[in-house]
Amino acid sequence: MVSELKARSPHRHPAASRELIVPTALPPNARKGARFATRLAGASGRGLLIDGAWRPVFGLAEGQVRGSLLHLEVREEMGVGSSRPCDPATLNAIDRERLDLAALEHAFAAQDAVEAGPHPPLLFLPIFWSTIRSPRARRQILHMVGHAQARLKVVPVAELRGIDAGIPAAVLREGAAELRPIFRAVLARLTPKRATVTQMAGCGLSGASVEVGDMAEGEGAVQPVVSALRGVGPNVMLHSLRSVAALMAAREAGATWASLDLVRAGLHLIPAAQDAFAAAGLTKTKEAAQRAAS
Repeated sequence: MVSELKARSPHRHPAASRELIVPTALPPNARKGARFATRLAGASGRGLLIDGAWRPVFGLAEGQVRGSLLHLEVREEMGVGSSRPCDPATLNAIDRERLDLAALEHAFAAQDAVEAGPHPPLLFLPIFWSTIRSPRARRQILHMVGHAQARLKVVPVAELRGIDAGIPAAVLREGAAELRPIFRAVLARLTPKRATVTQMAGCGLSGASVEVGDMAEGEGAVQPVVSALRGVGPNVMLHSLRSVAALMAAREAGATWASLDLVRAGLHLIPAAQDAFAAAGLTKTKEAAQRAAS
């Protein structure tokens, strides 16, 4: 799974004079953390304000930026000039579907096409389970993502949100299979609860993802989370990491990818992480050589 998704290419970090080694052809706007905003009329009669951005995704085996993740924040209008945070999972299925379709449309429009490369970057796209279970919505998403894949020269990865407890394994397996013609991999966005993870095992998923944020800073905190999520599939994505130490801990725990919260961490996190991973790789190579010579 992971081996077939590897790639590298160079571009220049805007805040550094040296060149960064980054995977092939990240869409230019994704490098800058391209943002977009739009408004939907919610079923409650209140407007839903969608603020989206592309976050870089670090490949923990490669020690390099591997692609980008569509990150969304939603607020509900409460009156003139006021709004409050809204958890999209609390919306009804119709609003979630409209949110998914609008977010993908605007996110892809915010990107620019890139030069062809031997290994395109990954694009992680959050989509609600209820949306892909609608044949009409699923056809729209597959058409939209397929077009974006060809234009942007990326490899799309689906991240399914809102998978209800108790869904039969056969239904989940069918839902993941219906995305395979376009999506290279299908992840389940979960909370690391044993019962949920057990439910997802053997359902044909490529792996799982989970929000860790500040929790990743605690020593040994990531290992049990990654170990639990590996019960879903071989690939694990950890979200919102903010430090080199958290990235190193995620790699040691065996995670595959990590999305970076550069709003809180700053752009310097990318070159700092690349340097740390390169140094760690060199150290391990020397240690292996010394053991072989002894």
